[in-house]
Amino acid sequence: MNKLSLLFILGLVVTFLVGGLTGYTLIKVSSAERNLQEMESELADLRSEIVKYESAYVEQALSAKNTLDLLAEDGVEWSDVVTKILATTPKDTETKAPKVEYSSFSGSKDNRLIVSAKTAEGSEDPFADAANLIRAYEGSPYFRDPFIPGISSSVSEEGIVVLGFSFNVEYVEDEAGAKKPVPVKVN
Repeated sequence: MNKLSLLFILGLVVTFLVGGLTGYTLIKVSSAERNLQEMESELADLRSEIVKYESAYVEQALSAKNTLDLLAEDGVEWSDVVTKILATTPKDTETKAPKVEYSSFSGSKDNRLIVSAKTAEGSEDPFADAANLIRAYEGSPYFRDPFIPGISSSVSEEGIVVLGFSFNVEYVEDEAGAKKPVPVKVN
């Protein structure tokens, strides 16, 4: 009977050991599956963030491309515009010096220009020079709707009146929108 009880106890110990190892293995497998699910969920979140950032990058790239295409289509050669502005500017008949000096140019997509200008120092009649500037642009086939919204005057140290103003005008780029030149007498 000793033999049977020893075998019985040994069988019980082995059964508990196998059961304990099986339980431990099941707990570890369950824990590993939970960790795997958490990592897969985190991986899916990261993949969705990547897609979100890639789509934002693609949207920015498309927007930049569309803007570049628009500029290429509707681009104005501003150096040509400035050349035409300088050619349109009234000049003194004797010295050929411009009666108006420009300090800055600002252009917009719709070809509107805002030009900061002042009458030349030494002008006998700066108000007439500003009026002649408008007449010169009205007679140009390259510009339309010249307008000076406001003028400020200052007096130099020598007592010479100089007018400063913003000059608004629209540049006409194509022949269809250009008007026929009108002869203008500029003093």
